[in-house]
Amino acid sequence: GLVCVGALATAIGLPRQMVALISGYAFGTLFGLALALAAALAGCSLSVFAARNWLREPVLRRFPDAVARLARFAADDTFLKILVLRLQPLGTNLASNLAAGVIRLPLRPFLAASLIGYLPQTLVFVLIGSGVRVGSRTELVVAALLLGLSLALGWLVWRRHIRAGSTAATQA
Repeated sequence: GLVCVGALATAIGLPRQMVALISGYAFGTLFGLALALAAALAGCSLSVFAARNWLREPVLRRFPDAVARLARFAADDTFLKILVLRLQPLGTNLASNLAAGVIRLPLRPFLAASLIGYLPQTLVFVLIGSGVRVGSRTELVVAALLLGLSLALGWLVWRRHIRAGSTAATQA
């Protein structure tokens, strides 16, 4: 039940953090994490599927910049670039999902990167929901490590993206 409702909620743009919080509260840390991730990934899949099959024109009208940016950004190294986007705390999950559907990003790397990228933030909200005191020294260390990982991956992707752009410019 929770996975289905959570998937539908996130597919229409409600925050996946809310699903994680409820999952942690209702089912505890481990089972709650599994359910929250399943709901987030199912919602992501539903959004991508809808954009690919029925919503192309409305998405292009509503999110033209997001579609264009994602098409340029994720044209190569899809898994790594989507992983970096998903690890960032900012951004619109729904717009990314819809844009990925419209530009027909390869589904497996997109969903795999989304799942891994959703993990840290989902875990934090499941822990909060399950009553674990977040903000202790351990959680701060984990948050700092995840931030470092996110920044390092972002730097790697940026360098590869710039290098690919300069290579394309010299070949033209």
